[in-house]
Amino acid sequence: MRRQRASLVLALVMLVGCGAPASEQAPRAASATTAPLTIAATTTVTSAVATSRPATTSTTRDVEADARAATVLITVERCDGTVTGSGFLVDDRTVLTNRHVVEGASRVGVRTWDGTELTVRTVSQVLYADLGIVTVEPVAIAPLALAAADPPAATPVRALGYPLGGPFIRTNGYVAEYVTNPALGGVDRVMRLDIEIQPGNSGGPVVDEHGSVVAIVFAVERATRYSLAIPASIVGAARRDLTGIEAIAPC
Repeated sequence: MRRQRASLVLALVMLVGCGAPASEQAPRAASATTAPLTIAATTTVTSAVATSRPATTSTTRDVEADARAATVLITVERCDGTVTGSGFLVDDRTVLTNRHVVEGASRVGVRTWDGTELTVRTVSQVLYADLGIVTVEPVAIAPLALAAADPPAATPVRALGYPLGGPFIRTNGYVAEYVTNPALGGVDRVMRLDIEIQPGNSGGPVVDEHGSVVAIVFAVERATRYSLAIPASIVGAARRDLTGIEAIAPC
C-alpha cells in the first residue's frame, strides 16, 4: 500500500498545507488549537473571501452561508510536523476530508470559518479511496448534502476550503471531465476540474449552485494541471461501506 502511494505522489501534487517550504505555504501558520486524538475502531488562484453575498430574492445567500459554515479547517500534528487541510460536515457530528490529510496524526484540530473550535472524538480512514472521517461533538451547524448524481462536464462549481491554512476561500470553475485511471487516486472514477487550488485545499468540498457537494478535492495532476476530486457517488458509497473503514495509525 505504501509503495503504491509513493508512486502516486510522483504523478500528483497532494494538497495539504505544511510548515516547511516557503514556496508552498504562506509564512503565517494556522492558529487552530488542536485537540487530543482518539483513534476510531470504526467509524483563479483565489476568489473573494466569502464575507459578503449579494442580496437576492432566491436562496443564493443562504446556500453560500451554509456552505461556508459547514466547511472547516483541519490542523494535524504529526511526528514530522504540522499540516493543514480542509473538510466539511455531512451531519451534526461527522466531518469528511482526505485520508492523506489525517493519516499519521497524533493530534487533530477542527475549526470553523469564524474560529469556533470543534471537539474531536475519533479519526478514521477509508481504505480504498483518499477519504478521511473525523467525528466531533454534535454541533448546531447545517451540514452539506452529497449530490444525488455526479454532474456532467461543463457544470459550474466552486471549490471551498482553507488554502495555505486559511482564511476561508471559494474558487469558481467547472467540471472538465471524468477519467478512469488507477494512477489517479486509486478509485474507479476521478473528476477533473478546471479550478486553480493550492496546498491546504485537500479534503475540501466542491459544490454546485445548489450547495450540494459534488466532489472532494484531493490533488493536482502534474501532467495536465487539472485539479482532481473524488466524485460524490464514490464518497457516498464509501460512507455506506463500513467494512472499508478503519482507524488511522498514529505516528
